Amino acid sequence: MKQTKQQKVYEYIKSKINSNEYPPGTPLTEEGICAELSVSRTPVREAIRRLTGENLIVMTPGIGLSVSSIGLEDLVEIFDVREGLEGLSVRLFIDRAPAPTIRRLHDCLSKGEEAVRLNEFNLFMESDLEFHRIIDATVGNKRLSEMLDGIYDQINRLAFTNKEDLELGKIGVTGHRKILKAIEERDKEAAVAAMGEHIRDVKRYYLSKYFNI
Repeated sequence: MKQTKQQKVYEYIKSKINSNEYPPGTPLTEEGICAELSVSRTPVREAIRRLTGENLIVMTPGIGLSVSSIGLEDLVEIFDVREGLEGLSVRLFIDRAPAPTIRRLHDCLSKGEEAVRLNEFNLFMESDLEFHRIIDATVGNKRLSEMLDGIYDQINRLAFTNKEDLELGKIGVTGHRKILKAIEERDKEAAVAAMGEHIRDVKRYYLSKYFNI
């Protein structure tokens, strides 16, 4: 399906925000984006409207548009919501996951372990997100997927502000091992518990890294 101009502009800006090429606080203008992408104001205006609705862009009176920041309260809320959503996701996954899908999770885990060994942050992030998205996609719950997509966007923004630290990778790999073990045993309660522990460990990492808590 051919993308509309608005969708292309939306995905372009969003990718810049999520990869931290547009860091928090970066000022944005319709004119600047139009010039950067050689497009008219209409698709830019609609893309900005969508991104503002997703809390990736904010409008401050007297200042204008800028990339939103993730404060302490935001971080806590993001991870609290993520824990609930991914706990539900992995619980539903156990009832629906065929053996080949579980093997794909093994492949993701192996990729993540190799990324940590090679000190390759981007490769780790790719494998980490794939691990969680496989679980989400297998469940096939559209509303759950939409909510998790928004959470993953925010998590990516946090991760890419600190690309040189693979302590996050070690935490991720350890958590994925425990989750996968519970999935293989078809133990729903253990899987939910392992997912919750994993997400809380990542939350503690960010709280310590960015807020010294």
